[in-house]
Amino acid sequence: MAPAASDCNENGFPDPFDISSGRSRDDNDDGIPDECVFCSLSTACGENNSCVSSRCVDGRCVVADLLYGDADRNGVLAEEDLDCVADGFALATRCAGADLFPCVADQDITMDDVLAAMEAFDGRDLCCE
Repeated sequence: MAPAASDCNENGFPDPFDISSGRSRDDNDDGIPDECVFCSLSTACGENNSCVSSRCVDGRCVVADLLYGDADRNGVLAEEDLDCVADGFALATRCAGADLFPCVADQDITMDDVLAAMEAFDGRDLCCE
């Protein structure tokens, strides 16, 4: 008899089902839902990119989907996001999400990031589709 699959988040569904159905993320592909991974401020919870933000909160990894193009990370795609990316390109200020392209932050705000922000306003998601 095979052992029962674990249900680390106690939601009534086995962990493999949570992951395969999209109920839970598994950004590090370890077979454990991200919300069940223990962390500390010194350990990584996964990769941050233009699509997701991973951080450690109260000893658990929290992964949140991000709105592509939302450079100021307020949950709304607005003109301020274009301004934020353009300012980053001009070396004026940097918003947390201004580094949009190539999908994983390269620490360099270029014209590609400005164009990616404009594509986001046109309804195109260059990274998360």
